[in-house]
Amino acid sequence: MVEAALTLPVLILCICALILIIKIISSCENICFITAEEMLDINLGAYKFNDYVSLCNDMEKRIVKDCAEDFKVTGFKYLYNRGRMTDLIAFEAKAKFTVTNAIGAGGEIEFEEKLLTRGFTGNLADGEALDESEFYSDIPSCEVIVFPKYGMRYHRKGCKYVKQNENTEYKMKMEREDAKLKGYTPCKACGGAANV
Repeated sequence: MVEAALTLPVLILCICALILIIKIISSCENICFITAEEMLDINLGAYKFNDYVSLCNDMEKRIVKDCAEDFKVTGFKYLYNRGRMTDLIAFEAKAKFTVTNAIGAGGEIEFEEKLLTRGFTGNLADGEALDESEFYSDIPSCEVIVFPKYGMRYHRKGCKYVKQNENTEYKMKMEREDAKLKGYTPCKACGGAANV
């Protein structure tokens, strides 16, 4: 009886703390989900809108209504470029909400989120359609290796440069014709699979 009297309050406090933690995680997940859902709409609309000012206001209203008492967008950049990446959309926000459990314990939670996405703007390709005979050509397919971060050459699988950089994360495999179309030129050491 004494042991139950001592452990029961601790067990009840632990259960209340667990419920409080679940409420906090649930609120944070709801904020992230709504933000991601709104950003998806913006990304899909980026091909027709050059400026999307109302995004922040719409998102703030929806999140305050559904989950947080206070939600403010602290940073927003729309369709900007960074390095080789184009049409980026960056979003930062802060939220405050209060959670309480059954025994009245709780507090104010502050939550920050950052989201970096890429707008769907499509790709303008001014080119000529392929002739039907090109679909039936017997040009053999050949896979080559490129290192986009380190140069504009394509290599054979057995090339000394490929062997030296075997474990690098910047290695990409592609078809030789695709590599040529992207501006890669054959490696001077291995010939870039020119004879294959």
